[in-house]
Amino acid sequence: MSASPAQTIPFLPLSPNFNYKDTTHWEALSAEVERWLVSIAYDRRQPLWAWGVEIFWMRGAAACPTFPHGTRHIWNPKIGMVGKFIMEWMWRSVIYTGDTALAVI
Repeated sequence: MSASPAQTIPFLPLSPNFNYKDTTHWEALSAEVERWLVSIAYDRRQPLWAWGVEIFWMRGAAACPTFPHGTRHIWNPKIGMVGKFIMEWMWRSVIYTGDTALAVI
């Protein structure tokens, strides 16, 4: 039995040349994850979608550590700002920068 396209994760395993210290590598991974989420793993009811969204936001934080402040990638609106990782990231951003919660919403 072969995996369906949604169960195939084309960006894993990471390339042996992937440099986790290089933001350009994270940005390239970001594009791959985003493309996969919006074109293949599109069923939001599936656990794979939730997993993919978590991965999307984790790589986003790696590619742009100052997010939500400063310059950042504009992502596809089909990918909501949902999930445990991004909610925690945004909460910490509010606390560490002294912003009010309304500034993040």
